[in-house]
Amino acid sequence: MTDLIVALIAGAGGAFLLMKSLHLFVRWKASKLVGREVTEFGRNAVVYFYSPGCKACIKMEPVMKSVGRKTHVRKIDISNSEGLRTARKLGIWSTPTTVIIRDGRVKSVLVGYRSEEKILREVSG
Repeated sequence: MTDLIVALIAGAGGAFLLMKSLHLFVRWKASKLVGREVTEFGRNAVVYFYSPGCKACIKMEPVMKSVGRKTHVRKIDISNSEGLRTARKLGIWSTPTTVIIRDGRVKSVLVGYRSEEKILREVSG
C-alpha cells in the first residue's frame, strides 16, 4: 500500500516534495533533543549513530575516525537491536546522526554528513 502511495505521489511529480518533507521532519525531531538531559554517555560526549549499509555513513567513517583522535566518540550501530533501542530512546530517526553532549545535556544534533571542522566546532564551541 505504501509503495502505491509513493508511486502515485511520484507520478504527480511529488517524489521530491515527499523526500524533502521527510528530511525536514527528521531534522525537526532531532532539534527537539537539544537541551535534553542525557547521562548515559557521560557529561561530555560525541555520540555517533550510524548504519553499515548507509552510504553517507560510509563517507563519514574517515571523518569520525579523525574526530575520534581529537575527542572521545561513542559509535552506535543502529543495525543491531541494542543500538536501535538506544536510537529510539533518544528519538534518532536517521543515519548518520551526531549528537554533541556538553555538561550532561544535548548541545546539538547534526543530521547527515558533516565535515570534521563542523563537528569539532560544535564540540569546542
